[in-house]
Amino acid sequence: SSPLVAEAGAQAQAPERVNELGIQMLSTALHRQVFPNADPSRKPSIDQVRLSSRLLSRADLLHKLQAPLEDIHLDLPSLAGKTIEQHFLVLGLEQSRPYLDYAARFATEELPPTPTNWAKTPGWTKYTKLKQGGFATESVHTPEGDAMVFDVEVLWKLSKYPVIATAATSTHWYSWTSPDLLNLNAAECKETDSNRQYPEAIESINKDSSNDQGPFRTLIPMGGPAIDRVIIGHNISYDRSRVKEEYAIEPTRFAWLDTMSLHCAIGGLSSQQRPVWIKSKKYQEAGINSLLFDPVSDDDESAGLLYQQWLHVSAMNSLKELLEYYTGQILDKSTRDSFSSENPMEVLEDFDNLMTYCAKDVRATHEVFAKVFHRFLKKCPHPASFAGILHMGRGYLTVSEDWKAYIEKADAKASEYQQIIETTLVALAEDALKKENDPTRDEDPWLRNLDWTAPPVLMTKPKISKKGVVLQESRPAKRQRKLPGKPAWYRELWDSNAGRLRLSLSRRITPYLLKLQWRGYPLYYSKAYGWTFVVPLERKVEFGAQTPLEFSDNLEDKNYDKRASCDPDHVYYRIPHKDGDDLNVGSPLGKPFIASMEQGLLSSCVPSATSLLNMNASCSYWQGSRDRIRNQYVVWDDDCTLGIASAPDAKQSGVILPLTVVMGTITRRAVERTWMAASNAKKNRIGSELKMQIRAPKGYKIVGADVDSQELWISSLLGDRQFQMHGSTPLGFMTLQGLKVLGSDLHSSTGRILGISRDHAKVFNYSRIYGAGLRHATQLLLQYNPDMTREQAKQRAQSLYRETKGSSYSNLPPFNREFWYGGTESFMFNELERIAKSEFPRTPVLGCEIPDALRPETVKNDFMPSRINWAVQSSGVDYLHLLLVSMDYLMRRMGVNGRFMISIHDEVRFLVLEQHQYLAAYALQVANIWTRAVFASRVGIDDLPLNVAFFSAVDIDHCMRKEVDMACITPSNDVTEPKGESVNVYQLIDRLALTNLPQILGDELESVADIRDQLISNEAVSNNSESKSSESSLINAFYRSEVATSSPRWWLKVQMTTSKDDVNCIRKELLRRGYKGDECRVGMVV
Repeated sequence: SSPLVAEAGAQAQAPERVNELGIQMLSTALHRQVFPNADPSRKPSIDQVRLSSRLLSRADLLHKLQAPLEDIHLDLPSLAGKTIEQHFLVLGLEQSRPYLDYAARFATEELPPTPTNWAKTPGWTKYTKLKQGGFATESVHTPEGDAMVFDVEVLWKLSKYPVIATAATSTHWYSWTSPDLLNLNAAECKETDSNRQYPEAIESINKDSSNDQGPFRTLIPMGGPAIDRVIIGHNISYDRSRVKEEYAIEPTRFAWLDTMSLHCAIGGLSSQQRPVWIKSKKYQEAGINSLLFDPVSDDDESAGLLYQQWLHVSAMNSLKELLEYYTGQILDKSTRDSFSSENPMEVLEDFDNLMTYCAKDVRATHEVFAKVFHRFLKKCPHPASFAGILHMGRGYLTVSEDWKAYIEKADAKASEYQQIIETTLVALAEDALKKENDPTRDEDPWLRNLDWTAPPVLMTKPKISKKGVVLQESRPAKRQRKLPGKPAWYRELWDSNAGRLRLSLSRRITPYLLKLQWRGYPLYYSKAYGWTFVVPLERKVEFGAQTPLEFSDNLEDKNYDKRASCDPDHVYYRIPHKDGDDLNVGSPLGKPFIASMEQGLLSSCVPSATSLLNMNASCSYWQGSRDRIRNQYVVWDDDCTLGIASAPDAKQSGVILPLTVVMGTITRRAVERTWMAASNAKKNRIGSELKMQIRAPKGYKIVGADVDSQELWISSLLGDRQFQMHGSTPLGFMTLQGLKVLGSDLHSSTGRILGISRDHAKVFNYSRIYGAGLRHATQLLLQYNPDMTREQAKQRAQSLYRETKGSSYSNLPPFNREFWYGGTESFMFNELERIAKSEFPRTPVLGCEIPDALRPETVKNDFMPSRINWAVQSSGVDYLHLLLVSMDYLMRRMGVNGRFMISIHDEVRFLVLEQHQYLAAYALQVANIWTRAVFASRVGIDDLPLNVAFFSAVDIDHCMRKEVDMACITPSNDVTEPKGESVNVYQLIDRLALTNLPQILGDELESVADIRDQLISNEAVSNNSESKSSESSLINAFYRSEVATSSPRWWLKVQMTTSKDDVNCIRKELLRRGYKGDECRVGMVV
């Protein structure tokens, strides 16, 4: 449904402005501010309006409009350019300065020679190359220079704090040594031998998981926070988290550039390509260079490749792989193992070698940077893309002392549940053991599958005299096998060290002890087919055309099974796997089967089974996340000056710098293993209140918002652009005007077609938009409806795709391309595939190009789902970068005291001084309308629907959570979290009623005004100075980029048709008129 709904302030009178389909647009005042120089020619023709109306009428959507909203009259800052597009060009350039030029120049410079002997002095040491040879050393507070490469090493088993580091500028090398390392008492650590562990450090770590100092507690200084400096590294967020100044609440002006991220954007690999690349690499190393693979289908990209050109234009992300790929050099990483030592004195003993190892990484990083940086600027030419990754690299999360209690409570609750589970299972095992001599045991369909063979008790030989008299009877021998006389299955569970049974839900015997059933039939484990269920032969008819499993009694066959192959009275079927019928289920007690248990498909003859499964599910999140959470690097205010006011309860304050890879995937999405993967708090998940642990310090608030239906709106906009109207296609109309309560939104529509819930339908919709095919949809249906046959699921999936994506038309002249027609989403899919199949696929707004490994030139027709997914998600990244660029500008212009915290895909959060909370909320709303507006402008529409212009709400909270009213009650947290505040744009206008916005906005920032004036006078379009060469190339690239235009009438009609005969008629008419392929493709390109 639409972000802003009528409850916000519905009005009885007609809205000020609507488009040709009746959809409410921006008010006149807002439109004038956002589109000050709207092009009158960029409006739909009468023919386009008529065709769109016919299309919407056929989908039963025409005139089904939401109640109009109260028109919004809000003063916005004036644009920093003549148009919204030029506005973002100015902001991007201003925020890229001076970092863009520093980095571009550094990428062309050589590093000085590397020292071979390193000063064993605390802190930073500067090395100056002498003419007569060798180096002069000088202790300095921080490195000097506006651009440098930086690398940190850590004794990770002892501490998360740094032990040594190196940095290099174009003129000097620098080394840093932890003062704590040099202050250690060498005699105490070496009194036995060099392999002795450092006991105090180990004891410290074991004693308190949140105290990760060990023997170290010093961070690395890098200079005053007001210094403009580019710091480059490979996975630079790791190194940034060891820098002292980054923990202060006042942000630095350092720009952190990550060579791994730059590579992902230009030469990264998709998840389907990585295993093929690794396999190819192994073959190459083994001397096998001729590889032939089968072509890749749309639904199975990992099957292999006929064309393998992409293997030679890409590489994995490690520094070692990238150095070899870009330069042919081999980086020796064997010394890295030295940093797993638990004796810090070994670093001093091998000091020069370890410093040189660190320096080699710095030099390798610079060589990679020199290769990737300018290629990145060509791939992503808009300065907002560069500025966006700088903002993304400055994440900052604040915690309180409650962080430690959170970990302790989650650990305690998980241990409690696991103890209950084990105790219950042990009792079931002991009960089963009692059946050892029970004659009915073999009639039990579960217990008969256990191995009941038991070794006899070993007896001593009796002592017999020469006369044959028994002097001593035979007795049990002192040395016995484990648990003599007990069955094999019982002995396998016995822990000799603990002297008791060890059982968990992950043990293969557990489903037998729990007497599990699938659809009322007992489970059976087969090595060939995993977990199956056993059906009496006479009940086989219940499973229709489903083919029973076949077993062999030949020991050498893969499907050998002694019991099943000799069972003529039953048939066996696989338990359905969520990823496909041909896959084996390794455990029916995993998370995917919780729903099956709730539906009654998976059941048990043991009353406690459901409770055990629920407990196990409650532990699953904590078990999977515990190590990552406990290993968070928290710097507390008693170890570093954070600049955070003390809380009234004297609790500690701490800061976590998230280890964000700002472009960690081929779509340029950011990746972070803990916070970006954190689930929302759930009542039945231990530790799921993780996000809530991020808390605003005293005097601050966390202000943020979620972009409503971001990627769905972007995708639908691409379809709408063909008519030059918002909401002109069924998908676009449902996205803008659909209402959940009326069932007229996309998710409700899909739910009706498939006969599933609206929530489940969301998964189908997004996976389809991301390029997933019929096979994926069929499997999802089977996952949500395990009792549905595969044929039924396939038919429903085909129906869904026929009504949404439409039907496919072959690659025939004069079209000369495959396309979709007749579906509610055909227009969108044709646009996405047009982008994916173009010679140089680029995002429509910021013009970022697809990585080399997915370019059509290198993959031909393979990896289409990945390429479509790239077009959608990479556009979503453009949205985020534009939003962050806007926020940086607005917060500086209004003097808002705050900083970026984190972005989780379509969600952004800022830490803001409490007195500025509503100004920050206003800045977010302005940033959103600007970002939506430039998306519309770039696809050729100089207008914006009112109900997507602003965030549905901006959250103002004291902690981080999905919704401000979430109680965050979990098994490990029984305290209800107080509510925060959520304000929509109407409420925000009321909050700001007494605020003099024009006065707060003041004059334009001088740095922005300078660039604006250059652009308006066209001085910056030409390469007018060497110092601005990098900026000029970006500006020229922007002006060369082409804005979308509408599609010709015949192309609209082709996509609207519902039958192949109609398409053929249009095709014949085009051929009769003499249309050629190139002429036809004119309407299919932007």
